[in-house]
Amino acid sequence: MSQTLRHTTESEHRPGPARRHRGALLDLGCALGVGLVALVAAIIALRLSPADLGRRWTSGNTGDMVAHYLVAAGAKDWTLFLPNPSMGFPGTQNQWFTPIFDFESIGVLSALALVLRDPIVILNVFQLSGFALAGIAGYYLFRALRVRRSVAVLFALIFALMPYHFERVALGHAFVGMYWGVALLGILILVVASPTLDPLAEWVDHAPSRRRRLLRRALPVLGLTFGLSVSSSYYFVFGCILLGGIVLFRAIAILIARSGWRELVWPALTVVSLVAFIGVQLALLSLDFGERYASYFAERLPFQSEQHSGKITSLLLPWDGSGFGPLAELSRGYQQSTTVSPTAEPTGTPLIAAVAMILLVLFLLVRAVAPVRTGSAGPAARFLGDERARVLAGVYLWGLLFFVVGGLGYVFAAVVTGEIRAWVRLSVVLSTVALMFAAVLLDTLLRRRVAWCSRSWASDSSRASISWEERVSAPTSPPSTTRRCALPSPQPNRSSPRGAASCSSRSTATRKPAPWAGWATTTRPSPTSSAPTTPRCAGRTEPSPAPARPTSGRT
Repeated sequence: MSQTLRHTTESEHRPGPARRHRGALLDLGCALGVGLVALVAAIIALRLSPADLGRRWTSGNTGDMVAHYLVAAGAKDWTLFLPNPSMGFPGTQNQWFTPIFDFESIGVLSALALVLRDPIVILNVFQLSGFALAGIAGYYLFRALRVRRSVAVLFALIFALMPYHFERVALGHAFVGMYWGVALLGILILVVASPTLDPLAEWVDHAPSRRRRLLRRALPVLGLTFGLSVSSSYYFVFGCILLGGIVLFRAIAILIARSGWRELVWPALTVVSLVAFIGVQLALLSLDFGERYASYFAERLPFQSEQHSGKITSLLLPWDGSGFGPLAELSRGYQQSTTVSPTAEPTGTPLIAAVAMILLVLFLLVRAVAPVRTGSAGPAARFLGDERARVLAGVYLWGLLFFVVGGLGYVFAAVVTGEIRAWVRLSVVLSTVALMFAAVLLDTLLRRRVAWCSRSWASDSSRASISWEERVSAPTSPPSTTRRCALPSPQPNRSSPRGAASCSSRSTATRKPAPWAGWATTTRPSPTSSAPTTPRCAGRTEPSPAPARPTSGRT
């Protein structure tokens, strides 16, 4: 277990039920707030007015938006994926299959159709709702990383307002723009990667019985995999690739170590659950629809995966509307001059995610060539030993192999299916992984800063407390002026401790003397010493005082 995770799990006591409920309500409020802010920011960025919601958006140059408006009209008349007899000639409108839509999208459209009757308004509101849903799901994703709430709010907003989202709106890809399922994929990565990273592990371990533990383990996994399976077909295929790769790598490590097979049971069942839900969905959508379902799937060929794959240069350079003039001009010039997959869509990578990708590659190189001393107290050493960063770096590298031109995406298209084709859309998953990496890094730095401030505040408070106690415990005396460097009297002095003389000729009316002020010593006397201390006067040598006479018992 990394030091950062140990700090966040073992050092904190398990909160009580009331505190957990307050935390859950606070997280819900933060998630809803992030969704609302993301929605308002999207409306402002798109410069929309209420009248624009009733107009058909002429976005996209492939005609996809027209088909999506027809799907919205069908949702008004018929729900789910049933054929619509009110549209189509001479037959019916029969567009309900997974390359066009997904169950999650048609569910939202059907819910909107209950209160809205105009299909144009339905689809426009649907596209805007994607920003709110992405913000809500993104907040829970970053909270699953065990970062503080402020960091989760910040990165959830970045996740919901990625350039990729606005580019989906501009290209007319309404259903692909609903990428909240990517947040569920990020949570599943943590669940599958390691028991230490699993955000559900502590909740499962504190179940009162074995049956409760089984339910707490199975129900969230089924819910997350079902939610991912009903999202866009691109995202659940990307999820199968990434999660399957994690399970494969863990199996290889366990095979080498020849132990730990029980830890692989639930990760494997998670992947099986996702594949099963996807299989059921495809079986339902292809039921009795062979006349156009088979022809659609037969028209995409493996070589098209080369034409629509991504490039690292496009992944790192900002988009045209980023506002960074020189970098945006460089990106625009590259897109106009390159002859490699010129028809690929823009990646829409946030600039923060691009910087995080560079740091992520540096993290991999440093981990590969330099020894990691996890015992160091520095934040950099703790981050290098952080298991979250290590897992995210590996997942990013595995996804990048499918993203690039000439990568594993073509192998997948040739061996499994060529329907994915647009491997460049894997950029939203890579950007999300990079944002998770950046969130862990920022939280580590903030934790170090907060710890330093806490120690500094505690030290200042301790010094202030000691000074206040000294002032309160000091004896009060009337204003008096004593002779400088006066020798102690041979008789016991009952007005001052141990008969010591004062070496100050200044009035003490404005300041309360400390208990040891009358000793005129340069250092504070030891509280364990019982011998009297000889007063010293600067600039002259004084004879040793005569020993005090023994008392006769009278006071």
